[in-house]
Amino acid sequence: MGEMDGQELMRRMREGHPAVVPIVVTGYGTVQHAVDLMREGAFDVLTKPCPAQEILATVARALEHHQALQANADLRERLRTHEKLAMIGKLAAGVAHELNNPLDASMRCVRMAMDRTAKDPEAREYLDLAHAGLLRMADIVKSLLTFSRHAAIEQKPEPLRRLADEAVTGVQLALGDEAPRITAEIDDAVRELPVPRGLHQVLTNLVRNAADATGLSIMVGCMLSTSLAIAPAFVLAQRARWVDLDGPALLARDREGGFEFREGRIGPPVG
Repeated sequence: MGEMDGQELMRRMREGHPAVVPIVVTGYGTVQHAVDLMREGAFDVLTKPCPAQEILATVARALEHHQALQANADLRERLRTHEKLAMIGKLAAGVAHELNNPLDASMRCVRMAMDRTAKDPEAREYLDLAHAGLLRMADIVKSLLTFSRHAAIEQKPEPLRRLADEAVTGVQLALGDEAPRITAEIDDAVRELPVPRGLHQVLTNLVRNAADATGLSIMVGCMLSTSLAIAPAFVLAQRARWVDLDGPALLARDREGGFEFREGRIGPPVG
């Protein structure tokens, strides 16, 4: 790669192709190198020589991860679209209701004036023009009210299962690393029951309230292992509330260049 090292390649891939899930196969199997690569966006780091079965298993996990990222991106876009259209719908309803009362009063006044000026052709002509304009405004108000009732992309009923899954995924995305494990269990008798799209927000609120009530946080731990084995966990541990990665400390001999344990803290070797 010339003067470009693996970290720089990961950095450029993340900036130019964020949807790519990179797997690094390297001959430099140090803990620090693996941590640095994963910090720059590597999905996994394999050290040469690595068995074909390990490569296949890693690629399979990377594909699953990529599919999950795509699904999350699609859901985010759908949620953004629904939220925007819902806001437009509320604005349309507000404008329509604000116009409706004065429009109705104006219409009555014009009709009364038309009745009293039946023998004045010039005045009647002006009132006919005003009446036609008010009728046009009434059609616009009616259209705004109709749009406000159908502001979402999918107003037709949807299966309860789909709305529940979207609510769970949306809350998990919103909470990120702080999200507890959430599953939707729905009785088979109502899983495919058609329900209004508006129920999605209700379900989202319920799931979010339940998630907030759990008070759960993330803990990262390990069993007996070398420093290289816990390198991925070291990256995740920086976002966790509790960390228990003492596996290498229990070994008689760790890998060369392994993590160091100093005053209850773990980190790459110094110097």
